[in-house]
Amino acid sequence: MPEYHPGTEIEIPDAVPTSGFRNAIKNPKRYMKHNAVTLGDVCEAAYKGDYDKLEEMLSTGDESTLFNGDLNAFQSSVTALHMSAMMGQTECVELLLKAKADPHVKECMAYGQDPEDGKTALDYAKDYCWDDCQEILEQAEKDASYGYYTPFGPTNNAKQYKGFEFGKKPAKGFFSSRPGAAELCGFDPMKYGTGPLPEEEEEEEDIVVAAPKAVALPTEPPIPVG
Repeated sequence: MPEYHPGTEIEIPDAVPTSGFRNAIKNPKRYMKHNAVTLGDVCEAAYKGDYDKLEEMLSTGDESTLFNGDLNAFQSSVTALHMSAMMGQTECVELLLKAKADPHVKECMAYGQDPEDGKTALDYAKDYCWDDCQEILEQAEKDASYGYYTPFGPTNNAKQYKGFEFGKKPAKGFFSSRPGAAELCGFDPMKYGTGPLPEEEEEEEDIVVAAPKAVALPTEPPIPVG
């Protein structure tokens, strides 16, 4: 089935959108062709507070100047919303939220760190005492449904689309306290009192390892620990 721009009969080419993200600011010239606008361009404008450039890429541009990528993707472990929040770029924060930047996304954490300790854009606004940004982001977190975010691995905390959503943020340790989670992420398993995984006894017979299967986004909520 073809995808159309909201409220129009203008078809979106299949080859252009590469994730489930869709910019909420209506512009039928968006997603019409591949162009040279990158996430790095968006993040740079958000960080520097170049509102006019950011507005062109997210709202007012044409098929050659609009950003067609995922606004919630990571650039150097953080999103465009993180960057604007840490620099106190209030107008840019508002525009990014209008375009459907997710305020619940946490920064991607390095191996050896707990993904659940990642900071949100609101956390950065608080750290740098940007009161206006803090107020806007606090309300945004209340208004936005809590989605599903990759819990482990090199893309931890990445937003996932077209699947299960929590609705509300789960309790701290919902994922990281699970047996084996700490080892997978390289941090101390005693942080949540789970301890290391017990060592399995080796079997004498040869074990045939099955080929890895693709992991699909869950359609049902994960089972809580305990």
